[in-house]
Amino acid sequence: RDADATATTGELWAIYVAPGRWRHGVGRAMWAWGQSHLAQAGFTSAVVWVLEENHSARRFYATVGFVPAPDATKVVEIGGVSLPEVRLRAPRIGRSRMTGAL
Repeated sequence: RDADATATTGELWAIYVAPGRWRHGVGRAMWAWGQSHLAQAGFTSAVVWVLEENHSARRFYATVGFVPAPDATKVVEIGGVSLPEVRLRAPRIGRSRMTGAL
């Protein structure tokens, strides 16, 4: 959905895991599955937009290889409230520090 995305950049919309299942490998397994499907579809990198103040999500995405994309922020409106989002980028699909080679 990003105007500046290349044809080989996929987008992960989100990974949602119930808080009681955090730190049990569920999110990493979901990302491994998504990463595999993105790679099979020919994508070599991926982006995800995350609420700026969602520090736990940002930490998770960092552990699986996402890094902040420079100058990539936007504001979304949810329930009448304007919230800033930041774009994170996984520069290499197919390998992640947490999942190894796929």
